Amino acid sequence: MSAMRRTTVNAELHAEFSAGQGAEAAREAAEAAMNAAYARLVIVDATLESMPASMSWRLTAPLRGFASRYPRFVRGVLAFIERHPWLGRDAALLARNIWRIATLRPVIRRTPLAATAADRSSCVPSPPQS
Repeated sequence: MSAMRRTTVNAELHAEFSAGQGAEAAREAAEAAMNAAYARLVIVDATLESMPASMSWRLTAPLRGFASRYPRFVRGVLAFIERHPWLGRDAALLARNIWRIATLRPVIRRTPLAATAADRSSCVPSPPQS
């Protein structure tokens, strides 16, 4: 075998060996990516299973039912709110206040006087314990 031929054969063997190592590295990288994706899938699956049991999911069920029965109405309302963004903010405030009234929670407005009193109350030392 000539020296030129031997060099060519050695180069081919080296290329095949390097390709084998590259394939092994690619297989390990693919396996690591698959394991990471499986871990994310487990987390998403657990979150998805717990969602229907949440209070917010159960409370918004009638709203989602209405939206699925009347999609054109919902699209119209959303388009109207897009044309009048201030109405959307007011509607959100109205919905929040109705929720507070329905659940008997006080509506607390942070006024400068209330903010000052709240900030001062945290600075007042507690009385000594006897």
